[in-house]
Amino acid sequence: MKTSKNKSHKKIYWVLIILSLVIEYLFYSVLKNEFSLFFLVCFSGVPFLLFATGCFGLL
Repeated sequence: MKTSKNKSHKKIYWVLIILSLVIEYLFYSVLKNEFSLFFLVCFSGVPFLLFATGCFGLL
């Protein structure tokens, strides 16, 4: 029972890491000219928090 629960948690953390990388790529390379610098600086915490949560969850 513990292994199936552990596998589902690992999948969730991997999804968070991948989602953070996709968001970072979209906002900071593809759409960087569409948003102001102030928005990009304020929004930069979101991908970081998703990535950090995923990394620490996998530990």
